[in-house]
Amino acid sequence: MANSPSIFLVSCVAKKRDHPMAAGDLYCSDWFQKARAYAGSMLTFLAGEKYRELQTPSLRRLDFGIEVPMNGLRIGEQLSRLAAHTS
Repeated sequence: MANSPSIFLVSCVAKKRDHPMAAGDLYCSDWFQKARAYAGSMLTFLAGEKYRELQTPSLRRLDFGIEVPMNGLRIGEQLSRLAAHTS
């Protein structure tokens, strides 16, 4: 697809904290922190507000960026935009 999502695989490193936690917080080397910041976190919703409203607060607390490219578009406009990005 023309606009395929980006996926970043960041390797673990030797320097880590001394107690269990999520991988993104466990590894604490300068390299890992910079690689993680470079990869970033962005989520694109192609879904209506009723679907998004329950998901968005939790994702924002986890520092995800939220993108809603078709917010406010009518169904015909959404179909046109999708067709333009998939053909």
